[in-house]
Amino acid sequence: MNKIVKNNISLLNNITWYDINIKGYINKCLKNQSAVYIFMQMPCLNEKASYYVGSTIGLKKRLNSHKYRATCLESSIFYRSISKHGWPRFKFGILEYVDSSNIMNIEQRIKTLLSREQYYLDNIKQKLKVKTKSELIEKVVQHIWPEMLIW
Repeated sequence: MNKIVKNNISLLNNITWYDINIKGYINKCLKNQSAVYIFMQMPCLNEKASYYVGSTIGLKKRLNSHKYRATCLESSIFYRSISKHGWPRFKFGILEYVDSSNIMNIEQRIKTLLSREQYYLDNIKQKLKVKTKSELIEKVVQHIWPEMLIW
């Protein structure tokens, strides 16, 4: 068994998975705080589960953004999969809440969060998102403040 498969199993065993209804709502009251989260597309017969890992400094806002973007026919693998299979085929979980309240600089807060996201990107085999370290760094460098508040 390779390293990523072993890590997938150990990292995913401790997650509480939440159902998502047909409109994209999660059956849990979520806090609007920093977190690394995961969506799992439930497998059909001979398939394996597919995953999407993301991070945000505002969880509620980011999930609303995902719901909106899924209706706009975005071209990413994740949104195409939602369009094809529907939200009920997905489950949602929190990999880690990231407390950066002691960091005053917004750039440092985001870098801290992205480093935690990178840990999960390196250790969970995904099929619904392709993101490299350089793309994560690019998020910070862009300094588009309204976008930073929702992703």
